[in-house]
Amino acid sequence: MYENESNNIDKVTVVELLKNVATKELENSASSLEKSRHDINEAPGAMQSASDTTRYQLGRVADSIEQSHATLSRFITFLDTVSVQGNDDPIGMGSLVEVVDEHGKSFHYFIAPTSAVTSVMVGSVRVDVVSAHSPVGKSLVGSSEGAEISITVPAGTRRLTILRVV
Repeated sequence: MYENESNNIDKVTVVELLKNVATKELENSASSLEKSRHDINEAPGAMQSASDTTRYQLGRVADSIEQSHATLSRFITFLDTVSVQGNDDPIGMGSLVEVVDEHGKSFHYFIAPTSAVTSVMVGSVRVDVVSAHSPVGKSLVGSSEGAEISITVPAGTRRLTILRVV
């Protein structure tokens, strides 16, 4: 049951789902940014309050939202450039990879420059977005189907076998 659904995952669907999620999050961040900028203008200034930190704190929040907004914009631009034709062997940016761990558990990863969106569900299968700079991403990039890789993570070393590159 899981294996059949796992074999039906395709990159076109994953990229489309990621674009939808990222676009929705981008719209939310745009409205949050607009509200934050408005709140900054309405906050009491140094002459109106015993503390002048309110505008500063709101400015920091707005800067953080703005960074998130920019990251999402770059992520969407990246998704627009991902080739969905053929497979990506060896693995690189934009690859969709299915791996199995030493316990026989299957995982799906989409390699991106940043993990602006953390995961999407394709039916009942979760596809995690991993940065090419993360421990998992670094271990996968440059590898091919059938390769066995080891990933050092805080909890120890994980051993994965690459089943498919979609």
